[in-house]
Amino acid sequence: MSSRPARRADLQRSVDHLSSPDVFLRESAVARLLLAGSRAVPPLRALVLADDTATRSRLAGLHTLGLLDRSEAVTAAIACVSSPDEALAAEA
Repeated sequence: MSSRPARRADLQRSVDHLSSPDVFLRESAVARLLLAGSRAVPPLRALVLADDTATRSRLAGLHTLGLLDRSEAVTAAIACVSSPDEALAAEA
């Protein structure tokens, strides 16, 4: 049996924890995503570009993406600059 769906679920859970009010959960999520490396880039990109996601979560995703892949983070930030979410656009 493949552990690929479990890995995807773990990655998504870590991405979801970026929006946690618990600093320990947020910081451990960043650490897990960094350990996952390039596998974490697609779900982080999706988080950052999701218009229906809280600004704080999107910014945490953008920060983490920047730690993993500068090029992807720059591309995502450029997309966020034109966001109707003024706080996100200003931070991007």
